[in-house]
Amino acid sequence: MKIDIIRQNWSLRGYNFFLWHDPIAKKWPGIIHPIDEIVMLLEGDLILGFPTGPICLKKGQELTVKANRLHTVWNPGSMPNKWCYGYKMTNGENQ
Repeated sequence: MKIDIIRQNWSLRGYNFFLWHDPIAKKWPGIIHPIDEIVMLLEGDLILGFPTGPICLKKGQELTVKANRLHTVWNPGSMPNKWCYGYKMTNGENQ
C-alpha cells in the first residue's frame, strides 16, 4: 500500500501520520497514550504486546490501540522493519 494513500485515508478518519523504522530486536516497552493510536506494518515484522496477549501484524494490517491501553511494540525479525502510526486528532490539530 502506498504511503500517500495511507496518509490520506488516515487523515480522512481523523488521524495524523508518522513513518517509523526499528532496528532488529528493538522493543518499546510499557507505552500508554492518552488518545487512540493507529498502527500499520509496511515491511518486516512487528508485534504489539498487550496484557491480554500479543498481536503479530502482517504487512498492510492496521491495528487501533485505544487510549490509555498499555502496550509494547517490538521488532522480533531478523531485519529492520518499517511501519507507520498516527494519533487521533482533536479539533483538527496533531497531538
